[in-house]
Amino acid sequence: MNEVDHCIALLSWVSKNRDVGQTFRSLSEATGIPERTLRDILDDAVEDSLDCMLREVADDFGYQYYIYKKRPKRSDKKIIDVVKRSFTNNY
Repeated sequence: MNEVDHCIALLSWVSKNRDVGQTFRSLSEATGIPERTLRDILDDAVEDSLDCMLREVADDFGYQYYIYKKRPKRSDKKIIDVVKRSFTNNY
């Protein structure tokens, strides 16, 4: 999987499982994305929210996301929240 595939997998899984608590480990296991890669994707999105791979993929595939600033240590909290919009930028 490349970085775009990882972003799609993350956005898709979280949007379908919004009520599930998250840790980096649980997200990694659920999506198949290595934990280090997952951290890199999310850190990049926090550091440069307008020009990052996650934003580009989200825009292209019709997702909106919010990354929580305070990262949870317990699995009943969230790292990222994602919703699928009813329209996309793909024609």
